[in-house]
Amino acid sequence: MASDDQGAEQVAYTRHTGLVEVIIGGASVIAQMLTMAITCYMVLKGYFSIGVISSSGQLSGNVFSQLSSVISGLFQSKSVEALLEKDIKPAPAATEPTASTFNTALTLDHLTFAYNDSKNPVINDLSYRFEKGGKYAIVGKSGTGKSTLINLISGRLNNYNGAINVDDRELKTMTTPSLNGTIELVDQKPYLFNESVEENITLGVNRTKSLLKQAVSFLGIDTFTSLDANIKEHGQNFSGGQRQKLALARALTFDKPILILDEMTAGIDAESAQQIEDTLLDNQDLTVIMITHTLTEKTKERLTDVLELG
Repeated sequence: MASDDQGAEQVAYTRHTGLVEVIIGGASVIAQMLTMAITCYMVLKGYFSIGVISSSGQLSGNVFSQLSSVISGLFQSKSVEALLEKDIKPAPAATEPTASTFNTALTLDHLTFAYNDSKNPVINDLSYRFEKGGKYAIVGKSGTGKSTLINLISGRLNNYNGAINVDDRELKTMTTPSLNGTIELVDQKPYLFNESVEENITLGVNRTKSLLKQAVSFLGIDTFTSLDANIKEHGQNFSGGQRQKLALARALTFDKPILILDEMTAGIDAESAQQIEDTLLDNQDLTVIMITHTLTEKTKERLTDVLELG
């Protein structure tokens, strides 16, 4: 939204400066033609020799060209003054999503969903129960609705039939702060901002340095970058695995009770991926729901259950 507002201001500024330059240019042309006309008239009357016409044209061209630059510069300086005189106050620090209690389970009750009112639902009459503190994997072939299901659970899609309940609260009835304080979704392709590594992890929310450094150290982020380093081109100066680690650090730092992972370890070497999964599985209070195509035997043995779609 801020980018759109800035873009609209840029368009308006360009339109206004363009109009002023056209006016200045037109006035300059008219003034030069008038000067030439007066010079020619005076030559015809015998006041000057004919050679003066050429000199007068060059002189008037130089004068009005410089005058146009002066006027254009004055206009730009006036436009800057309007920005400098504005009372610009620093934006208040972002507030952390309201923490929400999660006591028993996240349940799916005859959940059905189809895109664009299609008669072929992607999710059809699915009932399931994710217990608090449980560790679950969602598996299945491509097109069986794995990503759709986690988008439904995380509240990104809500045009469904049936019910999704967090304890005794229907997902559709939960307020945005409450929902954001309960469920964290780590996408397979996370979005990174052109800001520092620290701001990408904290999202502008004041976090304790110890918790932040703990997540950075655990994921090995400090081995390839620093918290002060700037991310460029939405993370294109990092590899896919490194971007995944930054997104996971963001999720761990906010410490929400339900963590949903969409191919979170894709692009990360097998040893590091297993270490991350082991740590998540060790957290008894954290409810983990993960989509994965590389479910290792070690991880499978520690899971509460595997939900296979299709």
